[in-house]
Amino acid sequence: MMKKKRIAILLVLTLMLWMAPMQVNASPYSAYQPYAESLSGMGVFLGSGAGFELERAPTRIEGIIMLIRLLGAENEAKARTGSTIPFRDVPAWASGYVSYAYEKGLTKGVTNTSFGSNNSMDAKAFVTFALRSLGYQDAAGDFSYQNSLNFANGLGLLDQNFYSELNGKTFVRAHVARLSYDTLKFRPKGSEALLIDTLMASGNISEKTGNLFKETVISPLAISSPTAPATAETPMTTAEIANNADSIV
Repeated sequence: MMKKKRIAILLVLTLMLWMAPMQVNASPYSAYQPYAESLSGMGVFLGSGAGFELERAPTRIEGIIMLIRLLGAENEAKARTGSTIPFRDVPAWASGYVSYAYEKGLTKGVTNTSFGSNNSMDAKAFVTFALRSLGYQDAAGDFSYQNSLNFANGLGLLDQNFYSELNGKTFVRAHVARLSYDTLKFRPKGSEALLIDTLMASGNISEKTGNLFKETVISPLAISSPTAPATAETPMTTAEIANNADSIV
């Protein structure tokens, strides 16, 4: 009898030791997974053999490609591959993306001749991209790179929890996923329609793809704690989404 109890105790201890590393290694950004999956369905946020790599810092090239996919302009950008651009550090395969973004005023270089292709992108840079895609222009004085987070927070594009996280943590691909999602569900400057609806109306994003994207609204409350499980609210209609844009983002 004692022998059986010892075996049972050993089994329990072994199971506890086996499970402990799994808990330690759990991703602190698992709550962002629904954002990545929603955008993946649109072909906007793509993973690799390693998954979505939500904990990895994005490069500037990745950031600009993400933005162009977000705007439904990837085919047009790819058609520009080989275009002449002022930056010497852009790989040939990415030249079309940078050419498109540069011409549309969505991006600048880190210098007159360097794009900073492999530099890590920070939160201010990607928020700057997002604001430009919404029609806000730093060149026109709407905001500046340095105050981009404060400006986006004031608009309601960043809620207070997410704003605090972007200010206090390294910017990673998980943040890119949520920012991109929130930008699509936000109104461009001077518009009553959401960006996703504007892109659908212009034909940049098909109605089928856009409507599928809008079917599920991810609750921002899931991100109040980075380790909290992600949840989804009851799907809203387009009108309800537009009337509640601030609460959505």
